Amino acid sequence: MERSVLVRVLLVLSLSVGVYAQVASIRLEKLTMGQDADTPPGPSVEVGSLVEWTYVVTNNGSVPLDHVFIIDDQNVVVRCPLFSLAPGETMECMGREPAQAGQYQNAATVFATDPSGMEISDSDLSHYYGGSFDVAIDVEKSTNGFDADEAPGPSITVGDPVVWEYVVTNTGTTLLTDIVVTDNRGVAVSCPTTSLMPNESMTCTAQGVATLGQYSNVALVSAFGPNGASVSDVDTSHYLGVNPNLSLTVDLLVNGIDADDPPGPTFNAGDALTWSFVVTNTGSDTLTDLAVFDAFGLVGRCNTNVIGPGETLVCTANDFAVAGAMANVGTATARGPSGEQVQATDPCHYVGLEVARFIGMEKWTNGVDADFPPGPVINVGDPVEWTYVVSNLGQETLTNIVVTDDQGVAVSCAPIIELLPGQSVTCTGSGTAQAGQYVNTATVTATRPNGTSVSASDRSHYFGDDFELSVDIEALANGVDADTPPGPTVNVGSVVSFTFEVTNTSSVTLHNINVTNSANLVVRCSGTSLEPGASMICTARQAAQPGQFAMVATVTADDGAGNQARDSDATHYFGQQAAPQISLQKLTNGEDADLAPGPSVLEGTPVVWSYVVSNTGSVTLFNVTVNDDQEGEVSCPMASLEPGASMTCTISGVAQLGQYQNLGVATGTSSTGQTANASDPSHYLGVSLPPEIDIEKMTNGEQADEAPGPLLNVGQSIEWTYLVTNTGEVAVEDIAVTDDQIGAITCPSATLEPGESMICTATGEAVRGQYENLGSVVVFSASGQQATDTDPSHYFGVGQGADGCSHGYWKNHPESWVGYAPEDLLVDVFEQIALYPELASDTLDDGLRYGGGPGALGGAKNLIKQAVASLLNGAHPSIDFTYSDLVVRVLVNNALATLDRNEMLKLAEALDEQNNTGCNLDAADDQ
Repeated sequence: MERSVLVRVLLVLSLSVGVYAQVASIRLEKLTMGQDADTPPGPSVEVGSLVEWTYVVTNNGSVPLDHVFIIDDQNVVVRCPLFSLAPGETMECMGREPAQAGQYQNAATVFATDPSGMEISDSDLSHYYGGSFDVAIDVEKSTNGFDADEAPGPSITVGDPVVWEYVVTNTGTTLLTDIVVTDNRGVAVSCPTTSLMPNESMTCTAQGVATLGQYSNVALVSAFGPNGASVSDVDTSHYLGVNPNLSLTVDLLVNGIDADDPPGPTFNAGDALTWSFVVTNTGSDTLTDLAVFDAFGLVGRCNTNVIGPGETLVCTANDFAVAGAMANVGTATARGPSGEQVQATDPCHYVGLEVARFIGMEKWTNGVDADFPPGPVINVGDPVEWTYVVSNLGQETLTNIVVTDDQGVAVSCAPIIELLPGQSVTCTGSGTAQAGQYVNTATVTATRPNGTSVSASDRSHYFGDDFELSVDIEALANGVDADTPPGPTVNVGSVVSFTFEVTNTSSVTLHNINVTNSANLVVRCSGTSLEPGASMICTARQAAQPGQFAMVATVTADDGAGNQARDSDATHYFGQQAAPQISLQKLTNGEDADLAPGPSVLEGTPVVWSYVVSNTGSVTLFNVTVNDDQEGEVSCPMASLEPGASMTCTISGVAQLGQYQNLGVATGTSSTGQTANASDPSHYLGVSLPPEIDIEKMTNGEQADEAPGPLLNVGQSIEWTYLVTNTGEVAVEDIAVTDDQIGAITCPSATLEPGESMICTATGEAVRGQYENLGSVVVFSASGQQATDTDPSHYFGVGQGADGCSHGYWKNHPESWVGYAPEDLLVDVFEQIALYPELASDTLDDGLRYGGGPGALGGAKNLIKQAVASLLNGAHPSIDFTYSDLVVRVLVNNALATLDRNEMLKLAEALDEQNNTGCNLDAADDQ
């Protein structure tokens, strides 16, 4: 056997593996306005202005890439200067669109094809935010679960753990980063993250140990939005650290029932109730200043305000049932020996049922039906008027009607001898407002015809406030709090917006709010009343006047009782004559190509430049002209522009090859002679069509791109043909065809027009073994651009071997087998056996014993019988056989794959001839 055949095949296989081990890879990096904005929000862009995306594409593999293009999922038109990239080569593509409002995201994907035809890709996200960001944050702090913004907060025994929670929320419209939560008392705060998306929240925590007395700490959260904008918020929380020796409990009972959970006991509306506050000193120190009260404003009566350790005291308050499901809370407070406060609370519930009533009582305080605290707010010392309406709710006449008030108010009623069914009478009482929360209960009693007594009660409340009526106004010009001149500078004739922020700084509602100003401008407000602490915005507008302007705004209001409040605030601005303003937007073939390369334009085709000129100021522009640094004066339809008006000027040219830039300049003047200028560059890339070429190589007329190719006898004549086709759209010249084994190839022409083909030829004689040669073509366009292509071809040279043992010999001499074993499966050696399921489990020894048969299966059996013998001949080192075992496997697999009986029998006959050239091994007589 000739060893060169085996070496050649292994070399071909090795080269093949080497080619496919090369890596095809591409990378895309997308930028928005020059920023790598993979995560939101990205850069802030003015709505309507042009957003520019840059797509940086890199061939980071080891093979060239063709058909490179980019798709953007938001249909942005992406333009690239190249369609192919060599290994390591990078290009920049561009895309532009007007900015939309709000958060925007688009994803780009680059596609390319490697030399094997496989498509590869890569993607990248980018973001921007259209318009201005709303950067805002909120923190809500709690102590042991209580949102204790006001003192005293929860009572916590000294030494017990304190847990603070800080709920941080991004209340703005953009991503917040670098979030830090601190505590003014040095408490270490732990947070799960340092960034939040809009409307996202997180809970931070801190821990401590309760200390004695009133405690407060303030949470501060700070964060950063886009472009370094900072934002912060604070929240305060409290607790009362109580002495462990000070401990107090209270149980609130209604008519002796401890109803912590709803619904509680049931009473008829109007029934008498007794609230019992069962107070126990569970500490070790005596408590003083004991006081009890409930959520309805009732104050319990206690026999003493001192309670010793372990003692229990019952305090009471009288009430009457009202209809509905009622929830009350009893509170007990006291002080320890050092004056520290301790308190306890307990809920209680009942249900009041509507029942047949004989008499009704409705009580008002200053005209308000104030059954629950706080009731109306009344200035301390002001008169209080109570109204008591007594009604006969039954069907009987009532007599002996008496109205009383539990706070000793003298109730005056017209003489009432009897009260008929459905009849009502109004009684009155008066007093002077006291400081703080006040409650009094009115009771009416009457006698039915049968002599039984009936009654009804109603309580009323007010809050006595020692206050001064006040209001505040803050005047702003164009959003600036300009109490002193000059204030903001504005153009004469432009609109100045005044805002007046009115705040009720009193503790009572303000009415009849009126805002006036020294300039007699019309002021519009959203209302005429404000609750305590509330604010509203009033507005006015004016065309800006020249020079320094000053105005004083005044607000007046009253409390509805004749008491008036007023406040004033000054504001200023400076009116200047407006300067002319002009803008220019230059387009190349309709594209805003401020940056290179701009659109690709075919050399020699028309280029149209458009110049959009706009008057962006507030004065008329005259003598408007546009000039181009490369193209000269530009034709425009008008020579003047009113404020806000635009026009489009145009000029055209012919595209040149290569990168091109020109600059447009627009000029205009105002009526006062002031000049305004604007400029804008534009670009295009002049390109010529690239040449394209294809070569198809054949060996003796067979397209043998893959080994082994046709089987040729050693010494047989060979003709190689090279079909060269111009597959592009431009003519090619200087055509050179070469062969890596032969050299230069003769062709009938050195030029080809688009779509034209020619055949080049070369001849030779077949040599023994596997042969491969590669045809290559190189061409040039008239502009000097190059195109190349290659195509391989193969044949296998067959020479008569000196030796060959028959299938019968190998069947009878398994001890002579080299490299293979009788029990090896056929399908493991000849993979295409898988197409014949009947043979899939047979061995090489079985194959030597096949007897043929009809159809494709019979043809396969005939072939396998000879193929196994040829396989063993080719593998044996002492047999000079025509083919190596590797070549036998290739030839047999190719024939099996055809499923063609004739093809298989043809190969079987050829192998049989080679297998019977003479066996030089022992036992040759057994052949």
